[in-house]
Amino acid sequence: MSRFRINEIFLAHKAAGNKVDRKKLSKKLFPDAPEISALCNIGNILNGKTVRFRAEWIEPLCSEFGCTPNELFDMEGKEVAK
Repeated sequence: MSRFRINEIFLAHKAAGNKVDRKKLSKKLFPDAPEISALCNIGNILNGKTVRFRAEWIEPLCSEFGCTPNELFDMEGKEVAK
């Protein structure tokens, strides 16, 4: 079972003094959605409340947070090679 670690990555990014432009990120992930819906969805993703994950979100999220796809996910009960 894998676990989506975006909330941990977001908090570490924020603690390091980096800002996240939620509006810009929401436009990358949800280009066709109304702005209010996109911002609500990005809030759910960053707070770990999303119920689904799309593969096309990996690149924009990794770009925004300076992480790798492997860092976005954690395999529960398994050691992940670094």
